[in-house]
Amino acid sequence: MLKVLIRVVVTALLLAWVVFRVDIQQVGSVIRMADGSWLMVGVVVYFVGMMCAVWRWQILLHALSITQPFLRVTRLFFVSCFFSMFLPSSIGGDVMRMVLLTPSMAKREVAVSSVLLDRLIGLAVIIVGGLCAALALPIVRNDPGVMATLAITATLFILGLAPLFSRPLLSFLLVCLPFGLRSRLHGPVNSVRDSFVSLRQHPKALFGAIGTSILLQIAVCISVYLAGRAFDIQAGLLIYFALIPIGLAVTALPITINGLGVQDNVLLLLFSAVGVSATEVVVLSLYMHVLRNGVGVLGGLLFALPRFSIASKWFAVDAKP
Repeated sequence: MLKVLIRVVVTALLLAWVVFRVDIQQVGSVIRMADGSWLMVGVVVYFVGMMCAVWRWQILLHALSITQPFLRVTRLFFVSCFFSMFLPSSIGGDVMRMVLLTPSMAKREVAVSSVLLDRLIGLAVIIVGGLCAALALPIVRNDPGVMATLAITATLFILGLAPLFSRPLLSFLLVCLPFGLRSRLHGPVNSVRDSFVSLRQHPKALFGAIGTSILLQIAVCISVYLAGRAFDIQAGLLIYFALIPIGLAVTALPITINGLGVQDNVLLLLFSAVGVSATEVVVLSLYMHVLRNGVGVLGGLLFALPRFSIASKWFAVDAKP
């Protein structure tokens, strides 16, 4: 309860800081003058990206010998986006994916591994893609704030990933835990690690997951770029490919509810380095919030489908692992 309260307070403070930095009337003016056709195309491109994310998860499920119909994987993915609207960052949605997938699985650790692999591969592509684009732009790579943000994000990712590929390091971390917690986690954590390592035997699946992650990142960046065109923001496409991935990576940290406040402040920091005004950045961030929550609302509708309706049977087929 205390952790939830802290996140609510942090979320409120970060949002208040964003509101303090911009003129709300100017934000409304930019939104009213937007070109709706660019926005519509951007929404379509973003949805294509979400389907790439679904495809990536199914590739990993298949590599781990988990057979699930594409429609059910789609439903679980979008339903997890619904729960992300109320939980800390996108990690809350990942937990829901594990919970919703696990009841039909014989080995819970494998189900957990599929979600963790999906998240880690996605984050790796986001960070590497953002780094490559940032290094290609002098105006970005010469800004210490942007590069420091990217460096910190990459460092945290590597530190979090290291135990999964080093059994001695993983054992050391487990030993540091209290005995009761260590005894409960030892078996499941090692099983999850073994599932990670087993992916090396499926290079086609690994490259497929990386490929779909690249397509997803391209779709998201283009979607936000199209929104920038709609709002008449003077920034080139490569700038979006350099900065949006960094913002997404930082937003994935479980700091606030659904990334609120974190995304907005990080994008303000990043885009101010390339001359985009605070008002324009907030409008872009609002667009990204609307897209993410729109997908969440769609997931809520799928979650609320009547249990015995035809549609729910299409999306909720239980398959044997």
